[in-house]
Formats: sequence, structure tokens, C-alpha cells
Amino acid sequence: MIWQLIQKKLIEGTPPNRILYAELDESSLQTACPKGQLLSNVLEVYQKRVLKEDFWNTQEPVYLFLDEVQGIPNWADAVKSLKLAPAVKIVVTGSAGFKIAQQGRETLPGRKIA
Repeated sequence: MIWQLIQKKLIEGTPPNRILYAELDESSLQTACPKGQLLSNVLEVYQKRVLKEDFWNTQEPVYLFLDEVQGIPNWADAVKSLKLAPAVKIVVTGSAGFKIAQQGRETLPGRKIA
């Protein structure tokens, strides 16, 4: 389903650099940085090297698809701490859907959790 959402955004004309798909259980990512810093490091590199602007100042839509977040300690706190413009949309997925939904509801009140 995540790939269908990405494909839809591309067909609608979203520039590819404004879409991030990060598979957070990828072993090469996990060996590159400590698990507690993985999500923040991925997002920082994306902002600086691909998007070339920060999430807070962007005016155009940006879509962040974060897959397998359940393995990242305190992922919901990391998402909550991001300074995001309204144009930034985040989709989190993973194989432990109940755990993700539960942690998301506890840490991200007022956000849509599906």
C-alpha cells in the first residue's frame, strides 16, 4: 500500500525529491548510526542533501514514508519533536501495527492514527 501511495503522488506530479521512503530496519542504515539516532540522522541527511531546505520552512508538500518504525526506540517522540511546516505529511508503517498505533496515540495526540 505504501508504494501505491508513493506512485499516486508521483503521478499527481509531486517531484521525486519531495518524497522520502525510509525502510528503517535496513541493516545498512542500522550499522551506519546508533539506533537511537537513526531516524533523526535519516531525516537530517534528507533535508540537507535531497530536499535542500528544512522541514520548518518548506512551502511545497513533502511526504515522509517511514517504514518499520517499531524497531526505533521512541520513534513517536522523535516524530513529535520535528519542527514541521503544515506542508509536511508523515506516514508511519511497520509489521507491528498494534504497537505503532498504541505508541502513536499515546505520544501524538490530535494526529490521525489509522
